[in-house]
Amino acid sequence: MEGSLFAENEGGTTSVDDLRALKIMFEFFDTDNDGSISLVELGDAIRSIGHNPSKDVIEGMFEDVAKDDKGGICFNDFLGIMTSHVPLEVEDEYSQELLHHFSLFDKDLSGYIEVSTLKEVLSQRGDPLTQREIEEMVTLCPVTPDGYINYKDLINSVQRSSAAVNLVQLIKDHGL
Repeated sequence: MEGSLFAENEGGTTSVDDLRALKIMFEFFDTDNDGSISLVELGDAIRSIGHNPSKDVIEGMFEDVAKDDKGGICFNDFLGIMTSHVPLEVEDEYSQELLHHFSLFDKDLSGYIEVSTLKEVLSQRGDPLTQREIEEMVTLCPVTPDGYINYKDLINSVQRSSAAVNLVQLIKDHGL
């Protein structure tokens, strides 16, 4: 979708956790529980993960998929939109700051840092994380055979995981 706020995901895969979070999100925004969401509900879902697309962008994504007899889209169409047009990560000022800090440890500017370096930094600097927290974080992204991790993917995965956790917590807090 050229010119939109959303870049199509490049050959990425959607994790089982992302699929679960998207299913929960779909059910949350399917306010009348009819198995489909409207154009307005799609916009609300996208905005709930930190994006603020224009009405035209949302309408374009919505029009690209088949509607059911009530004019809504089913979960599979929602999933298609969310995994191909809406990055589940948000490029915000905080993300940019994190990218900058990680790049300081990226000696060859490849976008990768050694997992051992990542673990050392996260356990000894700033507000140190526990070994368990670090291990959970590292499992969010693939590690290369030689022990490196793509730190942009890591930041995005942590944000997606946090967004999913926040949405699930919101649902739990409201007894849904």
